[in-house]
Amino acid sequence: MAMTPQEEAVFRNKFSRQIATMGEETVRKLVRMKVLIVGMTGIGTEVAKNIILQGSRAVTFYDPTPVGMKDLGVNFCLTEADIGKRRDEVTVPKLQELSKECKVSMVTELTDEVVADHTVVVITSHDVMSKPDMIRWNEFCRGFKIDSTNDAGAPMKKAAPISFIYAFTGGMFGSVFVDHGEKHVISDPNGEHPMVRMVSSITIEENGLVRYAVPDGQRPESLPEGCMIEFSDVEGMYATDDATYQTHAAPSISINKSKAWQTFKRPDDPVNTLRIGDTRGFSEYVGGGTFVEKKMATPYAFKSLAASITHPGELPMTDMVNFGVEYQQHIAHQATLDFHTKNGRLPTPNDEADVEEVLKFAQRFVGAMQIFNETTPNAKVAAIDNDVDEDLVRKFAVHAGAELQPMAAFLGGVVAQEVVKVGGKYTPIPGWLHFNAMETLPAEKATDVAPLGGRYDNLVMVFGKEFVDKLGNLKYFMVGCGALGCEFLKNFA
Repeated sequence: MAMTPQEEAVFRNKFSRQIATMGEETVRKLVRMKVLIVGMTGIGTEVAKNIILQGSRAVTFYDPTPVGMKDLGVNFCLTEADIGKRRDEVTVPKLQELSKECKVSMVTELTDEVVADHTVVVITSHDVMSKPDMIRWNEFCRGFKIDSTNDAGAPMKKAAPISFIYAFTGGMFGSVFVDHGEKHVISDPNGEHPMVRMVSSITIEENGLVRYAVPDGQRPESLPEGCMIEFSDVEGMYATDDATYQTHAAPSISINKSKAWQTFKRPDDPVNTLRIGDTRGFSEYVGGGTFVEKKMATPYAFKSLAASITHPGELPMTDMVNFGVEYQQHIAHQATLDFHTKNGRLPTPNDEADVEEVLKFAQRFVGAMQIFNETTPNAKVAAIDNDVDEDLVRKFAVHAGAELQPMAAFLGGVVAQEVVKVGGKYTPIPGWLHFNAMETLPAEKATDVAPLGGRYDNLVMVFGKEFVDKLGNLKYFMVGCGALGCEFLKNFA
């Protein structure tokens, strides 16, 4: 239903910052989204808060887990009066206060019908869902279809995949998995304004060379490799034969109205030049003109969760110091999920027996991948091929059951941005993203890590009670309570 002029004005004013940053088309897609969040611990609450404030149409929660005392240290919506109640039930009214335009609700059961009614599913808690459950729901989302009709009007099933996002954090480690389906289309990979360049010359040859200059106000950076460009205000460069007219210049005889040209470079080409293909069917370049980058829609096929576990592909580099740690973290993460599948819980923080069991699962996982690669030597893509870094697996496993608020806040922002990317603007995480902040861990493991039954138990189990007491005795003086200020206040508490 179209907005009235008054509603349109309210919309533009309310989301002016989002429109300025992400563009009106992306914001309008966002306000039509319905997001289902499974798990209302730290990450789930942070994702919900961000999505609601960004303007999502509806957000639904599912987490029947009773609130525990330590949940108060990661979920900013909870109070001691909520202990023993369902996490989702007590979180709904608090987050509904953030926006009256977004419908915030909960469901008591996770069914096919519930998931099918949403645009995006975000899973953030293993109190609610195991690894086999996640794989099952990921396959459901990837294969989801809706009733439609073909060109002849006959009924048919049309693919309509539901975006699937998973996030996990334990201790100073965090992971995100993204799957927008096999036919996701990226309309704008970076959200930047298209680059504009001034034309200095265009040669007439099989692979025409364009020399250009950077106009004032434009950043002097290289154009994306293989990008498309369109010309305007060029003098000369008219089609001289029918073949050129039909191939390039329709519906005009000038290069200014031609179809977009795909660019490329040769290793020995001068700086500030690019090549555009065959220009021999055009008249000589006379002078002037500009060209602008034309952003083209690019299809991207995501792999399923099951396939990405064994074949994660090239993982984004997030640690510039510990080279290759992302692959070791992937192994440790999968081993921890296997521990959860067997025991119905994450490893107990600082429990050496649980850590050693996770290590055995890591060795089993790597051994299985080695057997796969050995028995399928001609496979198109090899499974993950790394030895087990026992020290890193132990660091991961020892605090895998302790969710820390700073990590939840960071990953909540990352996941909320991935929800925005469902609309096609910006380049999404290509499967797995693994992140760590191991440098923050104490050089010598704290000994006063026994839980005390308080809201800061997760911090105590990682950094020790003495450290947590020091944090509690700090006094902050903060100037400014806008968006960042409120975030800092929430994090400090």
